[in-house]
Amino acid sequence: MGPGDFATIYNLTPLWSAGIDGSKPSPEGEMPSIAIVGETNINIQDVRSFRTMFGLPANDPQIILDGPDPGILFVTGEEGEGDLDVQWSGAVAKGATIKFVVSETTESTLGIDLSALYIVDNNLAPVMSESYGGCELSLGTGGNAFYYTLWEQAAAQGITVIIASGDSGSATCDDLPAETAAQRGLAVSGPASTPFNIAAGGTDFNDVGIASTYWNAANTPYSATNPLSQSSAKSYIPETTWNDTCARTGQLSGCSSV
Repeated sequence: MGPGDFATIYNLTPLWSAGIDGSKPSPEGEMPSIAIVGETNINIQDVRSFRTMFGLPANDPQIILDGPDPGILFVTGEEGEGDLDVQWSGAVAKGATIKFVVSETTESTLGIDLSALYIVDNNLAPVMSESYGGCELSLGTGGNAFYYTLWEQAAAQGITVIIASGDSGSATCDDLPAETAAQRGLAVSGPASTPFNIAAGGTDFNDVGIASTYWNAANTPYSATNPLSQSSAKSYIPETTWNDTCARTGQLSGCSSV
């Protein structure tokens, strides 16, 4: 799925056509920007290639180093996370300034927490996005208080804080995919559980067996100026609970735990 597909499915094209795409200043004269929480650097060419491939206007993100450069962390998978966050925030708000804050993890503090602190302390952007999470129970009283007070301060400054609800849903405290069945009861991601943030979750498209109803067989031809370049979605697609195992297709046995 590309940016053009997203725009078709969620009806962004009328907004883009009206110029509501992050390229125009607010009534107060402020240019739209989104701050992204990171703990790895990225190869900026990845962003450029993504935007070129899908016909998005050139718009390099600002990479802001908060302290030492941790480098590009391929082995831990962090670099892929950073790429996704930067590319897709810029794919929807294609004209906005994306500010990617990178902090190195220390012996006492996660890089993502340092980056979040930097964004709030510097009032860096009106919107902040963090795609990381952690078991609320494991964070303890101090950890949960940290996120509560930080997001409260962000809200007081007018920053909209968007946090991933977590890949594991109500089994956030379980060790997935090592475990094949949840063992630790219902749980949530601590960073996403405060009243001062928006918790953003995921869904699956409910198009198993009827994909041709919602997708064309071929993509729209590439165009450097067409915002629907390389897209194939026809319309909104009904959604269902996010479950990337074969259980999504209704099978009752033989499902992978991944």
